[in-house]
Amino acid sequence: MERLPEPRSPYPPGGPDAPDGARIHVIRLSTPGQPKSWFGRLVLGVVGVVVVLVAVFLSLVAFAIIASVVVVGVGYALWKTRHARKAMRESRRGRG
Repeated sequence: MERLPEPRSPYPPGGPDAPDGARIHVIRLSTPGQPKSWFGRLVLGVVGVVVVLVAVFLSLVAFAIIASVVVVGVGYALWKTRHARKAMRESRRGRG
């Protein structure tokens, strides 16, 4: 098995030696300004729980809407094809 060549630069793509000055921006999620007091952590925890609950609620609403559209679509298709299905059933009875 062939070994891959070593990278030319120790920096990630778009780093300081990238062509044409292309650079990447790093977003740090853990900042030194995170709450250190118990109250700040409590508020942060409550906000996190609320965000998760809102996301679950919105996903349930989306599921209900999609399921309703599917049920209405299947009902419409069955309603529109009822005469053809009845004719096929009757033709089978006549042959058998």
